[in-house]
Amino acid sequence: MISINPLYGAATATVRAVSGYTLPMKKFGFRIQTHAGMTVDNLMIQGIDQAQAEAKLRQMYHRCTILECKVVDDLPRGDGTDLEGAISLIVGHDKR
Repeated sequence: MISINPLYGAATATVRAVSGYTLPMKKFGFRIQTHAGMTVDNLMIQGIDQAQAEAKLRQMYHRCTILECKVVDDLPRGDGTDLEGAISLIVGHDKR
């Protein structure tokens, strides 16, 4: 379903689950320059595609310039109970 946002005049897409299926979300990393000229690095925004992530970004940072955009691959993390792995990170010795 597509609707027009009355504040910005932009079309926004609404994703609905059809028979239990939802579209996978991706994480996008942005580097932008604000309208005031400040550079902001490592902005992470989730979206179905790059266009949706950019639309979310522009809601937060009006009139910004996108300097870089990349898809961020999520690396699987441990379950948080790996005490030996945590100690090796602190000490700086990794067995892997």
